[in-house]
Order: sequence, then structure tokens, then C-alpha cells
Amino acid sequence: MLALFARIRTTWGAGLASIGAAAIAAGFAMHGHAAAAPARLEAMALAALHVFAVAFWFGSLLPLRAVALRRDPRSAAASILVWSRPALVFAALALGSGVALALVLAGPPRALLAPGYGWAVIAKTALVAAMLLGALAARFRHAKLMARGDVLAAESFRRSVLRQALFAVLVIYASAELASVDLPSPATR
Repeated sequence: MLALFARIRTTWGAGLASIGAAAIAAGFAMHGHAAAAPARLEAMALAALHVFAVAFWFGSLLPLRAVALRRDPRSAAASILVWSRPALVFAALALGSGVALALVLAGPPRALLAPGYGWAVIAKTALVAAMLLGALAARFRHAKLMARGDVLAAESFRRSVLRQALFAVLVIYASAELASVDLPSPATR
């Protein structure tokens, strides 16, 4: 219900929507491996931060595509470049908290090479890396060309965002698989 307040174009509506997003992220953090981890509070805090940052990143893909559909590529590029500043922060938060969470749950980095949880983390990381490369290309190549008035760059930007959305679906699937895999045993840590 709180997430529906995002439709209200006021400060209090955005504030309530943010509370709703944080509550959803905390709800996800209270289940799965983070809730059963030895460092439970740290893992749950990292999981909530990770889900919140990922929600911003993934949730902004369709609006970005809509902005790129504008007739004037310069206007679209200006909006995209302004949006990309906080987006880079949220992407860094998503990546950093994801890496930290994997290390808190699995133990030392060598545990991530073990079959099961480690391989699932590696698969998810590869998908996120592909998505991140697409995001960086969209921001630093396509958006800059759009700012110069290149109409074809807008089409490239839209295709890049669509590929990122497809990778996002695969990342969500990999995350679901990751949640069903057992953590490495303390003996392999």
C-alpha cells in the first residue's frame, strides 16, 4: 500500500513511497540465508540495503526506456544524464552490498569456489557484470551521443535498456536459485 504513494506527486507521497520500499526490502531481508546467518544482524542489514539498491536499479529501467522514446534526443539525454548520477550510487551500493553479503554468508572468498552456493553466486555475478556493462555503455556512450542530437543513439539506448531488463529477469531468477542452495558448510570456510 505504501508503494502506491509513489503515484502521488508530492513530497509526503514520495516519503511514504520510500518507507514502503524500505519495508519491502526489510521484508525480503528477514527471510532466506540472511536470517539464518551466524552474523544475522549484519547479513540482514546488508540484504535490506542490497534489495533496496537493486529495486532502484531494476525499477528504473522501464522509465528510462520511456524517456529515450522522446522525439528530441537532446532533451532525453539531459534527463538521462541527470538521473544517472544517483543511479551510479545505487548501482555501487547494489554491487558492494551484494559482494559483502556473499562474503558474510559464505565466509572467505575461497568458499565461493565450492559447488552449490559459490557457483550460484558466480553465475549471478556474471549476469550482473553483463548488465553493468550495458548500463555503462548506455550512460557513457549512447546518452552522450544523444546529447549531441544523434537520433540513432536513442534507438541504441532503448535496445541497451531492453537488454538490461532481460538480464535483470535472469538476475532475479539466479537470486531465487541462490536462495534455495545451501550455504557452504563451516568446514569449507
